[in-house]
Amino acid sequence: MDVLENLSDATPNLAKLPALAAQLLILRANGTSKDNLARATHFAQKAITAQPESFDGWISEALVLDWSKQPKAALGYALRAKDLSPKDPMVLTVLGEIYHDLEKDDQATKLLDSAIDAAKKASPVDAAALTHAYYVRALLYDAANDNKSAVAAMLEAWKFAQSDLTVPSSYITQWLGAYYLSQQQADKAVQMLSDGIKRDQDDPILQWQLGMVYVNSGDQNKARTYFETCRNLDPLQPKCLKRLAQLYYYEQNYQLAVETIQTVIDQNSHDPKDYEMSALGYRGLNQCDKALIALNTGLQYIDPSDANTKTDYADLLHSCGQNIALDTPAATEASVGPTPTITPTPKKK
Repeated sequence: MDVLENLSDATPNLAKLPALAAQLLILRANGTSKDNLARATHFAQKAITAQPESFDGWISEALVLDWSKQPKAALGYALRAKDLSPKDPMVLTVLGEIYHDLEKDDQATKLLDSAIDAAKKASPVDAAALTHAYYVRALLYDAANDNKSAVAAMLEAWKFAQSDLTVPSSYITQWLGAYYLSQQQADKAVQMLSDGIKRDQDDPILQWQLGMVYVNSGDQNKARTYFETCRNLDPLQPKCLKRLAQLYYYEQNYQLAVETIQTVIDQNSHDPKDYEMSALGYRGLNQCDKALIALNTGLQYIDPSDANTKTDYADLLHSCGQNIALDTPAATEASVGPTPTITPTPKKK
C-alpha cells in the first residue's frame, strides 16, 4: 500500500495505481475495518480525480461503497464505470455484486456470466476479475441454498487467486474455512485456512478463524495461539479480543479478562455479550459495583427476543444483589450471535 501510494503521488494523472490500492484494501478478509474503508475511499477518490474519464476510480469507489453496505450509493458509481468501459470484466463483476446486494439476482447472474467470459478471453487472462466473479457467483448460489454449487464456485475463485500472487484471496479462504467448519470438516478447514495464512500472513481474520476451528475442536491452547497472533496483527480487532477475554475468564484470570473486553467496549460496542463478559470478570474480582455498571449499560442493547441473554443478565444481576425483571425495548443496533462453547481450564494446584 505504501509503495502504491508513493507511486500514485509521483504520477498524479494516472488512475490505475490508486484504484488498485483501493481494491486491494477492500478485497481482503479485513477489508471491512473502518480504517481500511477510509483509506480505500481515499484511494478511490484519488483515482477519480486523477482521471475522471477512466473507469478505474469509479468502479473502485463503487466497490468501497458496496462493502460499506451502501449498495444504492455504489450503483451510481458502477453504472458510470460501465458507461466508460462497458465490457471490462471487473466493472461487470462489481456491478453484478451490487445488484446481488440489491436483491436483483437475475441481473447479477447475467452480468457475472459476461464478466467471466470477458475475463477468460482477455490477454493475459484477468485473474483478479475471475477470482472476484466466481466469489460473487458463489454468494448467489449460497443465497439460493445451493451449497454444492456455491462451494464449487468458491473453489474456482480460489484457483484463479492462486494463479496470480497479486490477487487478494483471504476473503475467499475465510468463506471456505467457515463452510468446512459448518460441515464439521475440521481437517479441511484447518488446511484451507493454513494455506490462506501462508499466502496472507498479515491478515488477522484468518488467524481468528483458525482459532475458532480449534475452539470448536476443544484445543484451547492452539486456539489461544491464533487469537493472540490476530491481536498482535490488529490490537483492536474485536473478534480476537472477545475470544481472548473468554479464555482468560475460564482460566480465572479475571483481571485480564476485564481489561481485554474493555478494549472492545471502548470501540462503542453495542453487543450485550461484551458487557456480560465484563460483568463476569468484575464479579470474579468481587467488584459487583463495577459489574452492575457494565450490566446496566448492556441492558439497552438486548434484543427482546433473546431470552438466553436476558436470563444470563438476570442471573448476574441476582448474584450481585439485584432482582430486576428484564423487559427491554428493541435494540436496533444489537449484534447478538451464537457463542461457541469453551470448556473451562481448571487452575493448576
